[in-house]
Amino acid sequence: MHCDLEKQEAGVKYTPVTIDDNHPAMAFLQPSPLTVRLGFPLVLRRGPTHDEWRAKAEATGNVNSGLSLLLFCVDPKSKHWGKMTENLTQGTVVAMRHDKQDLHLRHLEALFMYLTHVFGPAMNETLGPEPKREKEDVVEMLYPSRLHWFFKLYRKEKVKEDKSWGNTPPLFNTGPSVEKEREGD
Repeated sequence: MHCDLEKQEAGVKYTPVTIDDNHPAMAFLQPSPLTVRLGFPLVLRRGPTHDEWRAKAEATGNVNSGLSLLLFCVDPKSKHWGKMTENLTQGTVVAMRHDKQDLHLRHLEALFMYLTHVFGPAMNETLGPEPKREKEDVVEMLYPSRLHWFFKLYRKEKVKEDKSWGNTPPLFNTGPSVEKEREGD
């Protein structure tokens, strides 16, 4: 995943790379707690970034804004609720599925859309001196079934623009909901 500056200069949002299942990050890095709750466990690691790009990103404040949502503390009992647990928001970040399933770029896009347009605004309503929502209600949005439901709707909308989205595999590769989806649910 590239920061906004890299997207602007290179013209790409995501660059697919192949990572060996035995890569040390798979054994030593823990997946983002938010993605674990969603059943889509992602390990995030700062990627190689050219010094020139890092300097530009730091100077301009360009960040991986969508990525920051993956790094929020989502433990409703924690004093860190709604705060980033780690700062990987500048430069290039490598995302890997901790469960060793393939990470499809379209899955990543749908995940960011869910977090940006559904979960993020709801989380914001729990913050501040007079919260409008309860944290526990927002945590309910982090069930795999919610993300699966959103992905099906998102994919259906994207197919209207680009028929190849119809070939995008299900978000989760196991379970009865996937079997129904494969049957044409």
